[in-house]
Amino acid sequence: MIKKYNFENLIFDKDNLKCVSLVDELFDNNLWCKDSPHYQTFPDLFEYPGFFKLKYSFLLSCFSYLECEVTILNIKSWCYCSDCSTQSNQDRESHWHSHGTEDCKKLSGIFYLHNPKDILDYESSGTEFKDYPNIIPEDFSWFIYPSHLLHRPGKIQSNHKRYVVAADFTFDVP
Repeated sequence: MIKKYNFENLIFDKDNLKCVSLVDELFDNNLWCKDSPHYQTFPDLFEYPGFFKLKYSFLLSCFSYLECEVTILNIKSWCYCSDCSTQSNQDRESHWHSHGTEDCKKLSGIFYLHNPKDILDYESSGTEFKDYPNIIPEDFSWFIYPSHLLHRPGKIQSNHKRYVVAADFTFDVP
Protein backbone atom coordinates (compact mmCIF):
# COMPACT_ATOMS: atom_id res chain seq x y z
CA MET A 1 0.00 0.00 0.00
CA ILE A 2 2.99 2.35 0.60
CA LYS A 3 5.35 2.31 -2.37
CA LYS A 4 8.80 3.83 -2.81
CA TYR A 5 10.04 5.47 -6.01
CA ASN A 6 13.73 6.39 -6.16
CA PHE A 7 14.99 9.29 -8.31
CA GLU A 8 18.72 9.29 -7.57
CA ASN A 9 19.36 9.63 -11.32
CA LEU A 10 17.23 12.79 -11.55
CA ILE A 11 17.51 14.54 -8.17
CA PHE A 12 20.90 15.33 -6.64
CA ASP A 13 22.27 16.84 -3.42
CA LYS A 14 22.55 20.27 -5.10
CA ASP A 15 18.82 20.13 -5.94
CA ASN A 16 17.91 19.30 -2.34
CA LEU A 17 20.18 22.07 -1.01
CA LYS A 18 18.53 24.56 -3.37
CA CYS A 19 15.09 23.52 -2.10
CA VAL A 20 16.18 23.69 1.56
CA SER A 21 17.53 27.20 0.93
CA LEU A 22 14.21 28.27 -0.61
CA VAL A 23 12.23 26.81 2.31
CA ASP A 24 14.52 28.58 4.81
CA GLU A 25 13.97 31.82 2.91
CA LEU A 26 10.19 31.36 3.21
CA PHE A 27 10.49 30.75 6.95
CA ASP A 28 12.88 33.70 7.39
CA ASN A 29 10.39 35.97 5.61
CA ASN A 30 7.57 34.68 7.83
CA LEU A 31 5.83 33.09 4.84
CA TRP A 32 4.63 29.89 6.46
CA CYS A 33 1.32 28.48 7.64
CA LYS A 34 0.77 29.49 11.27
CA ASP A 35 -2.23 27.11 11.56
CA SER A 36 -0.02 24.03 11.16
CA PRO A 37 2.11 22.49 13.87
CA HIS A 38 5.61 23.99 14.11
CA TYR A 39 7.00 25.08 10.76
CA GLN A 40 5.14 24.25 7.59
CA THR A 41 5.09 26.18 4.32
CA PHE A 42 1.93 27.03 2.47
CA PRO A 43 0.78 24.23 0.11
CA ASP A 44 2.17 25.83 -3.05
CA LEU A 45 5.83 24.70 -3.09
CA PHE A 46 5.59 23.08 -6.52
CA GLU A 47 4.86 26.53 -7.97
CA TYR A 48 8.46 27.62 -7.27
CA PRO A 49 10.92 26.91 -10.13
CA GLY A 50 13.42 25.33 -7.71
CA PHE A 51 10.91 22.55 -7.04
CA PHE A 52 10.40 21.49 -10.67
CA LYS A 53 12.26 18.18 -10.31
CA LEU A 54 10.35 17.30 -7.14
CA LYS A 55 7.02 18.08 -8.81
CA TYR A 56 7.95 16.06 -11.89
CA SER A 57 9.15 13.07 -9.84
CA PHE A 58 6.05 13.23 -7.61
CA LEU A 59 3.77 13.10 -10.68
CA LEU A 60 5.75 10.19 -12.13
CA SER A 61 5.45 8.38 -8.80
CA CYS A 62 1.69 8.90 -8.62
CA PHE A 63 1.15 7.72 -12.21
CA SER A 64 3.30 4.65 -11.54
CA TYR A 65 1.40 3.93 -8.33
CA LEU A 66 -1.98 4.10 -10.05
CA GLU A 67 -0.96 2.17 -13.17
CA CYS A 68 -3.77 3.74 -15.20
CA GLU A 69 -4.66 6.97 -16.95
CA VAL A 70 -6.11 9.62 -14.68
CA THR A 71 -7.15 13.24 -14.84
CA ILE A 72 -5.28 15.49 -12.41
CA LEU A 73 -7.73 17.57 -10.38
CA ASN A 74 -5.39 19.17 -7.86
CA ILE A 75 -1.83 19.05 -6.56
CA LYS A 76 -0.70 20.55 -3.27
CA SER A 77 2.81 20.50 -1.84
CA TRP A 78 4.41 21.84 1.31
CA CYS A 79 7.47 21.38 3.50
CA TYR A 80 7.32 20.46 7.17
CA CYS A 81 10.42 21.40 9.14
CA SER A 82 11.25 20.17 12.66
CA ASP A 83 14.04 19.41 15.11
CA CYS A 84 14.12 18.03 18.66
CA SER A 85 13.22 21.43 20.13
CA THR A 86 9.91 21.49 18.21
CA GLN A 87 8.65 18.10 19.41
CA SER A 88 7.41 16.70 22.69
CA ASN A 89 5.81 13.32 23.34
CA GLN A 90 2.50 14.91 24.30
CA ASP A 91 2.61 17.15 21.24
CA ARG A 92 3.37 14.18 18.97
CA GLU A 93 0.16 12.43 20.04
CA SER A 94 -1.84 15.29 18.52
CA HIS A 95 -0.04 14.96 15.18
CA TRP A 96 -1.90 11.84 13.96
CA HIS A 97 -3.71 12.86 10.78
CA SER A 98 -4.75 11.83 7.29
CA HIS A 99 -5.17 13.83 4.10
CA GLY A 100 -8.50 12.39 2.99
CA THR A 101 -11.17 9.78 3.45
CA GLU A 102 -11.10 6.19 2.24
CA ASP A 103 -13.49 6.91 -0.60
CA CYS A 104 -11.63 9.92 -2.02
CA LYS A 105 -9.43 9.64 -5.11
CA LYS A 106 -6.30 11.05 -3.60
CA LEU A 107 -2.69 9.97 -3.08
CA SER A 108 -0.17 11.50 -0.71
CA GLY A 109 3.58 11.50 -0.89
CA ILE A 110 6.57 12.13 1.36
CA PHE A 111 10.06 13.12 0.22
CA TYR A 112 12.86 13.56 2.77
CA LEU A 113 14.57 16.69 1.50
CA HIS A 114 17.02 16.67 4.39
CA ASN A 115 17.16 14.23 7.30
CA PRO A 116 19.97 14.96 9.80
CA LYS A 117 22.65 12.30 9.89
CA ASP A 118 23.21 12.64 13.67
CA ILE A 119 19.82 11.20 14.61
CA LEU A 120 20.17 8.53 17.31
CA ASP A 121 17.35 6.32 16.09
CA TYR A 122 17.22 6.74 12.32
CA GLU A 123 14.41 4.21 11.87
CA SER A 124 11.99 6.14 14.09
CA SER A 125 12.84 9.49 12.48
CA GLY A 126 10.79 8.92 9.34
CA THR A 127 7.02 8.83 9.23
CA GLU A 128 4.90 6.66 11.50
CA PHE A 129 1.71 4.99 10.27
CA LYS A 130 -1.03 3.61 12.54
CA ASP A 131 -1.59 0.35 10.65
CA TYR A 132 1.46 0.05 8.41
CA PRO A 133 5.22 -0.15 8.86
CA ASN A 134 6.99 3.16 9.39
CA ILE A 135 8.78 4.83 6.53
CA ILE A 136 12.53 4.93 7.04
CA PRO A 137 13.99 8.03 5.37
CA GLU A 138 15.80 7.41 2.11
CA ASP A 139 17.49 10.08 0.01
CA PHE A 140 15.99 11.00 -3.37
CA SER A 141 12.87 8.85 -2.91
CA TRP A 142 9.16 9.52 -2.88
CA PHE A 143 6.94 7.37 -0.68
CA ILE A 144 3.41 7.29 -2.12
CA TYR A 145 0.33 6.05 -0.25
CA PRO A 146 -3.46 6.47 -0.17
CA SER A 147 -4.30 9.76 1.53
CA HIS A 148 -6.65 8.21 4.08
CA LEU A 149 -3.82 6.41 5.93
CA LEU A 150 -3.38 7.77 9.44
CA HIS A 151 0.21 8.96 10.00
CA ARG A 152 2.43 11.45 11.83
CA PRO A 153 6.01 12.70 11.69
CA GLY A 154 8.51 10.36 13.31
CA LYS A 155 10.46 11.36 16.39
CA ILE A 156 13.51 13.44 15.62
CA GLN A 157 16.39 13.38 18.06
CA SER A 158 18.66 16.00 16.57
CA ASN A 159 19.32 19.70 17.02
CA HIS A 160 19.54 19.97 13.23
CA LYS A 161 16.45 20.58 11.13
CA ARG A 162 14.70 17.85 9.20
CA TYR A 163 12.93 18.98 6.02
CA VAL A 164 10.15 16.79 4.67
CA VAL A 165 8.28 17.69 1.50
CA ALA A 166 4.74 16.34 1.46
CA ALA A 167 2.29 16.44 -1.42
CA ASP A 168 -1.26 15.47 -2.27
CA PHE A 169 -2.47 14.35 -5.70
CA THR A 170 -6.24 14.49 -6.27
CA PHE A 171 -7.38 12.72 -9.42
CA ASP A 172 -10.29 11.28 -11.30
CA VAL A 173 -10.41 8.19 -13.49
CA PRO A 174 -11.89 8.99 -16.92
